[in-house]
Amino acid sequence: MSRYNALTITKWIFFFGLLLALPFCWEDFNTVIWSEVPLSIYQGLAFVVLGTTFGAYLLNAWSLGYVNPSVVGSYIYLQPILATSFALFWGRENLLTPEKAAFGLLIFLGVYLVSKK
Repeated sequence: MSRYNALTITKWIFFFGLLLALPFCWEDFNTVIWSEVPLSIYQGLAFVVLGTTFGAYLLNAWSLGYVNPSVVGSYIYLQPILATSFALFWGRENLLTPEKAAFGLLIFLGVYLVSKK
């Protein structure tokens, strides 16, 4: 990761991901009447794709040049826990179900196991 720029790595990850996904989603992509899609949908799509997804991959690739890969891996696996916590805090999620709590514990267990020598 120290050989290449984080932006270059992330660009190629998304490019090859697009090539692999395109055959499976092309038909659905063509059925959308793009001229009738409201601007708010385009803005939301741009935020999700560029802001949160591309941004997260970019920061993960960048951080691999500075910290131990286990730190980056721990952060990646803790993201669902953080997202659920924020959703509960801001009222976007109504209920913490036993399944969600169990999955969260499994994530913590996995992070612990991979960080253990």
